[in-house]
Amino acid sequence: MQLRERNMVVFENVSFGYTHKKVLKAVNLKIKKGQSVGIVGANGAGKSTLIKLMTGLIIPTEGRVLVDGMDVSSKAIKAIRKKVGYTFQDPNHQLFMPTVFEDVAFGLRQEGLSKKEVEDRVRKILKEVDALHLSDRPSYTLSGGEKRTITLATALSTNPEILILDEPSIGLDPRSRRGLIRLLTTRNETKIITTHDMDMALDLCDRIIVLYEGKIQGDGEPMTIFKNKALLCQSHLELPLRMQGCPVCSK
Repeated sequence: MQLRERNMVVFENVSFGYTHKKVLKAVNLKIKKGQSVGIVGANGAGKSTLIKLMTGLIIPTEGRVLVDGMDVSSKAIKAIRKKVGYTFQDPNHQLFMPTVFEDVAFGLRQEGLSKKEVEDRVRKILKEVDALHLSDRPSYTLSGGEKRTITLATALSTNPEILILDEPSIGLDPRSRRGLIRLLTTRNETKIITTHDMDMALDLCDRIIVLYEGKIQGDGEPMTIFKNKALLCQSHLELPLRMQGCPVCSK
């Protein structure tokens, strides 16, 4: 089996729900090493639940989730989390140390790296995300976009094999959004991104999964998905802006 064909994430008939509501319903999917996968859907479709299952933050009520062959409900969860870099939809759930430097350094220190190794790695990753100037700032004083940038730095700091981003472009100004897209296109990790930003999904992803009411309604190459008007309509989604045409010229 070629390395590219290695399955990094597998869902086997996975359902998840609470006593009053089933959020995901019999989901089956495989994500291969090196793929960049966009997970799109209307609010409440189950996107955030899907990626939380990949990290073991929640456990399936039915079926099983495998990350690089390891069951997230097993004792291998620590090994799984070393392979995964994850950013929450709300960055305030992820930033809790006194300064930006300390937030990015936190995961590295859990790995037992030396002080110099930690300092070098933190400076390197902050430079990569164009945030070295924020190093000494208290995280709570940052803008929403700056916080989101730092959560990305914390996710990248431990060199994960899988990068999972929950709505990474929320709160970013146009320049920061474009910088995020440029950065992510240079990364080789398996990328799994939930987003309402269809243009970003078109820029970054080689595969789109459409969720609606807890079920996978579509799964394929971006242009195949976005040209399926019936699928988008029934899933309460819109075309990427660049595919909608100019409202002025169309007159």
